Amino acid sequence: MEDGKQIIGLALADPSAEKSMAAHLARWGYETCGFDAHGESKPVAFIVDAASARKMGERLLEIKREAQLFLPVLIILEKKDEPFEPWLELGYDDFLRHPVSEEELQTRLQVLLGIRRRSEQFSLDCERKHRTIFETTGAATLIVGPDGTIQMANRECLQVTGYSSEELVGTKWMGYVAPESLPMMMKYHQLRREDPDKAPSSYVAKFVDKAGRVRDCVIYGRIIPDTKQSVITIVDVTELRQKDETILELGQRWQRTFDSIQNPIWISDKDFRIIQHNAAAKKLWQRAASEVEGRPCWEIVHGTAGPPPGCPGMSAAQSGVRKSNVFEIDGRVFEDVVDPVFDESGCLRSLIHVLRDITDSVRLNENLRRAEENFHRTLDESPIGVRIVTLDDRTLYANPSYLRMFGYENLEELSVTPPVRFYTPASYRAYLERQSLRLQGEPGPSEYEIEIRRKDGSLRALKVFRRPIQWNGEQHHQILYEDITA
Repeated sequence: MEDGKQIIGLALADPSAEKSMAAHLARWGYETCGFDAHGESKPVAFIVDAASARKMGERLLEIKREAQLFLPVLIILEKKDEPFEPWLELGYDDFLRHPVSEEELQTRLQVLLGIRRRSEQFSLDCERKHRTIFETTGAATLIVGPDGTIQMANRECLQVTGYSSEELVGTKWMGYVAPESLPMMMKYHQLRREDPDKAPSSYVAKFVDKAGRVRDCVIYGRIIPDTKQSVITIVDVTELRQKDETILELGQRWQRTFDSIQNPIWISDKDFRIIQHNAAAKKLWQRAASEVEGRPCWEIVHGTAGPPPGCPGMSAAQSGVRKSNVFEIDGRVFEDVVDPVFDESGCLRSLIHVLRDITDSVRLNENLRRAEENFHRTLDESPIGVRIVTLDDRTLYANPSYLRMFGYENLEELSVTPPVRFYTPASYRAYLERQSLRLQGEPGPSEYEIEIRRKDGSLRALKVFRRPIQWNGEQHHQILYEDITA
């Protein structure tokens, strides 16, 4: 959490006005600083007037967007009739009109800084959860930067490498890889950042631990979404590989595991001839192993003389990455997922095919699609005005009845002209009071009345009902409008 006095950035065109406001802020326990895009001061909020915003606003809003925490910016409008909506649309969080009362300024600051504190607490909570998960994975895990620098290492790394987290962080992972595995790992490290789909998600490599011993390890690597960092998990399988198990025992164990999988699976060679299949595939095909193995997979699965259109096996062999497609077999819908397998030199060795019955899923999705269409049709045809909004009153959806009620021609016009522009002065003041409550975390009233003056000048009275709603998987609000004009 932020310690010491909080700093407010000030940028007012009138030096005397800036000096006066700085004095007010000092009495309330804040320090102030000017606007310096490269300064060392770290303001928790900015107060600017319109004249200053026109000069430095673009850079100020860029700083706001780049900030890790919510950075409120309050703008002061000099003219009484100057519209505030364009400033809010640009990204400013709130506005005041000159002359500014001390009480109103202090209240707005408290509300905006309260939101910032909640943003900071949420960020800290996420960091603690991330660290807890990272330390309790049960496997040696690293976070690696694009240049190979180890940025994080959990406690399990000590068991695998012999190095503590403190010894690993800041060094490059290349220094711990056996020479014979380094070229392969460097290739995958680069490929994972250029084209993640082409980089294998797991492979076997040799590491050298702190004692100088070479360890056989399975490496699992993934790019962290929206970053160039990767998360690497290392599983030491040296002892497992060294166990004195006979080839027969290993083969039997593999077959039992293979047959326990409920989905039909088969392995084909690079020429698509089936070389092994599990019990689920045998049940599906109703054929003996001698009738299946050595035959092209399309002949057994599809009953064709050649690969069917969209064959995922052909696509996977050509591209070197996982491919899938959907087929209908005997009235059932199946997804065929194919993964290529490569030898140590990077040449295609075989293909693993997994068949998954998705008939019920396809039917369910179709039913859901129809239900969603019916839901949207119900909203679009409702005689009641319906609007879906975010907490800061951005419109996500509005039905035709709502557009007619306010006099909008279309949704594009609604996005340009906020509904509050049509509120009567009394209704607008009540709107600001409700928004202030919501920004402070209070729900506000769920039922109220407003008056609007439409574009054609007519005055309408509306009954409004507001309630939380899940929209596109996120928490927003549904607002219903009933015209009660006498």
